[in-house]
Amino acid sequence: MQKSVLLLLVAVLTHAEICQGEGNNSAPGLTAALAVSEADTIVESGIGKLKKLYSLKAIIKDIPGGMIAGIEFDKKHRLYVATYGYGRFEAWTVGKKPIYRVETDGRVSVFAEVNCGLLGILGIDEANSVYVTTTNDRDAENGTDILKIAEDGKATTFSTGYKQPCSGMFDSTGNFYFVEAQQKKIYRITPQGGKSVILDINSSSLAAGLLFHGMAFDSSFSTCYLVGYSAETGKVLKCSMDKDWKPGTLVSICDLPSPKFAWVDRNGNLFVTYGDSRIAKIIPDGTKQLDYNVLYSNMLDDFDKTMYVVSKECELYRIMEDEAETDGDVDEGQNNNAAPRIIEFSMERNSLSYGGYVVQARVEDEACCGVHLFLLLDGKSDSVSLERDSSDSTLYRRDFDGYTWGDSLAAWLEVVDDQGSYTVSDTLDFCFMPFVASDLDSDGGVDIFDLLSLLRILSGSAQPSVEQRCTGDLDRNGRIDIFDLLALLKLLAPHRPGT
Repeated sequence: MQKSVLLLLVAVLTHAEICQGEGNNSAPGLTAALAVSEADTIVESGIGKLKKLYSLKAIIKDIPGGMIAGIEFDKKHRLYVATYGYGRFEAWTVGKKPIYRVETDGRVSVFAEVNCGLLGILGIDEANSVYVTTTNDRDAENGTDILKIAEDGKATTFSTGYKQPCSGMFDSTGNFYFVEAQQKKIYRITPQGGKSVILDINSSSLAAGLLFHGMAFDSSFSTCYLVGYSAETGKVLKCSMDKDWKPGTLVSICDLPSPKFAWVDRNGNLFVTYGDSRIAKIIPDGTKQLDYNVLYSNMLDDFDKTMYVVSKECELYRIMEDEAETDGDVDEGQNNNAAPRIIEFSMERNSLSYGGYVVQARVEDEACCGVHLFLLLDGKSDSVSLERDSSDSTLYRRDFDGYTWGDSLAAWLEVVDDQGSYTVSDTLDFCFMPFVASDLDSDGGVDIFDLLSLLRILSGSAQPSVEQRCTGDLDRNGRIDIFDLLALLKLLAPHRPGT
């Protein structure tokens, strides 16, 4: 008798479904899991292996067209990113320009806002003060100032009266160096505020017709590199400096098409960005030059002189120095300080409860002491800690909820070991669509089509999917039965006053 009634209901409701036809705009079935394996992606390139850390666009939504105005690490390895505004300002339009700070645990905040035209990050000192260049309009010719923004975000004027100061860096005693692109001079400002020009190449024939945005010193500050460019050509120059800052002979290392900026790593290798998003690596003895097609948007280093590349898609990569970082081979007795390795990172809708997700990670590091999930929504991040599985020391899990169905989220993991080494996973961008009670067609709502799905399951004409076993079990007794149908009919029944 029960089955006959159900079959009759199926027939009636199927007719209703046909009559509604294209009125059904329900979303297609959702994939149960989002997963990234081998989250610490390794990319082969001519300048060495690149280890992908995370996507800047995923955690900082305000990067219009990938336009980063400046990017630097501080002494605490926090990353500062300046953009060209909130998407409403062009690069030179006067307005509030944000500088974001990305903490080592992945949290993002606005470190400071600077009201200016063109904005750039010039350098960061040992006290984690950020030095930025600002103009009052689109034309740097009318004056560029250097502001000092302390660690607490308070800004003061540091130095004024320049046109295009670029490529700032500090030595171990706090002296600040930068190149003035149009004047073709290298300035040095002492901690006491004394300013001097230590190198002026304006009269050199090697500098004729070139702008010098790029400058770098080796670790001893005894050799200076300058990068000059024009629309189609350019030069990489080298000059020795004695302890009294008396320059030696200026020589040309090589010509490159439109070279722009330069960095020297801890091993003395010189990196130069040039042309259409390429990077050249020049070995210290100068006898070997390597030009490679590495697509980049920015390049930077940290206080340990480790090199990083930002791709045009705003993904941050670290240039790996040797094969030991990837193959894991370490001699016995040698201290292995490699960062933890994330071998699995996945999220799926929680089938045991409504409204949430389950995140799971597998970590290859016995010294792992913390696995943290970061979730970003509308520029604001939140974090939760995963719990280690009692029977599997490499497995970590956590349930999370608290978001609205349909929210667009970005998620990533940070794993830390007991030595302080950490790894950040790739970022997962996903739409928060947890199981909803009685939502058998996974469209985020409850309607007649969910009733149709339930009737087909109860009549035996369809088998429930994994998702439907959760969403169709309204009374949570572990099975789909007539009582779930009654509960769904009650949900769909129109509310009448007095009933």
